Amino acid sequence: GGGGGGSSSSSSSSQSTSEVVPENPVVQYVPPVSTNVPTNLVSPIQTNNTQLPPTLAPIDAAQKLASGSRGEDVSRVQAFLKLINLFPNTIDGRFGPLTVKAVKKFQLVNHVVASSRSGGYGLLGPITRKKMNEIYGVIYPGFVLFK
Repeated sequence: GGGGGGSSSSSSSSQSTSEVVPENPVVQYVPPVSTNVPTNLVSPIQTNNTQLPPTLAPIDAAQKLASGSRGEDVSRVQAFLKLINLFPNTIDGRFGPLTVKAVKKFQLVNHVVASSRSGGYGLLGPITRKKMNEIYGVIYPGFVLFK
């Protein structure tokens, strides 16, 4: 066998010094993907490019959000449900049948209600909001979705 190695006669270019390496190269930070997702969550958290900046003020829990509600607070609930893979639809700020369906799925998977016949099923009541805050706090430590 063999391995050659020392001859540099095939290299016809002289040593180049034209390549300039910047003193402070720009490095794009890519956060590591955690594999230690708590197993009590709905599913591994995937962001789906849905932004829920925790810097937004929490939603006032005294405000009633239910089927028929509209607005930014509904959009944030939809974004949260999308963040945890329960709302595959477009975030439109309308608490319609698709949002109700996602809330129901959230409640069942997270044991907020015992069954589809339970009181509060499909409603954003205090127990559902508390559970959403708990999961939101895992995603964004120190922050809550509802206050």
